[in-house]
Amino acid sequence: MSSVGDNNPVPSYKDEFKKGLELFEESFQAYQQSNIANQKLAFQDVMGKATHIMDETSDECLSASGKKNLNKLKNDYEQFLKNPNSEIMKAIQSDLNNLKSS
Repeated sequence: MSSVGDNNPVPSYKDEFKKGLELFEESFQAYQQSNIANQKLAFQDVMGKATHIMDETSDECLSASGKKNLNKLKNDYEQFLKNPNSEIMKAIQSDLNNLKSS
């Protein structure tokens, strides 16, 4: 791995994807726990940005099946934004688990 300096290694696409995935999952979990509308909107914003990071890095670090899992997450997330319900939340958690293992 190349580095910018001794203490600042350049993150790989896989590292960036993993950070995006973790950020999405943490925000998704926090969203489900929150009862504050503005806070939920902030979590949605973070999830949207995390999805963008994952999308931007996926070509460099995911297999074909991993990309398929990411597309399913993105589609389920779009449905979630339109109608957040427990069924779609379970689907998103399943998508996240699939991505973590791909």
